[in-house]
Amino acid sequence: MVVKIGGSTKRLTTVEFEEYTEKVRAWAATMGIALPLPNETLENE
Repeated sequence: MVVKIGGSTKRLTTVEFEEYTEKVRAWAATMGIALPLPNETLENE
């Protein structure tokens, strides 16, 4: 797996940042890690 580390996210628009965080969530999910959305509660199993 190749992970590219980019620059800062401070110049992203709201839409671009949401697209970025969705990619991060999808990547984390491939490793069994659940990243909740803001105001989302995850239950412990």
